[in-house]
Amino acid sequence: PPPIPVFAYINFKFGTAEISGADPIPVLEDVARIMKERPDIRVKITGHTDNIGSDESNMGLSMRRSEAIKTYLVGRGVGADRLLTDGKGESIPIDTNDTDLGRARNRRIEFSVIQ
Repeated sequence: PPPIPVFAYINFKFGTAEISGADPIPVLEDVARIMKERPDIRVKITGHTDNIGSDESNMGLSMRRSEAIKTYLVGRGVGADRLLTDGKGESIPIDTNDTDLGRARNRRIEFSVIQ
């Protein structure tokens, strides 16, 4: 099967861990399918935020977002014991926080396969 995506842009409502929209999210559906096809892999889900808000609130928010992704995947039949969650807050930006687009890119979920 194809590899698990390294990172994904999941649209969250601003300042919340609610996944936007009721429709299935293609990248998460792909992750769930791959994990069901490959019962030997475990995945770490790491949440990230932009730099708006305090470090402390962003750390909590990033953790809640990674937990929301875990809940989504468990709801699609992936065993909870195969999913680890982590939150990095605003500490590892991949783009500038000086523009709307840059901040949007920094609000992301990263997946890493753990053997």
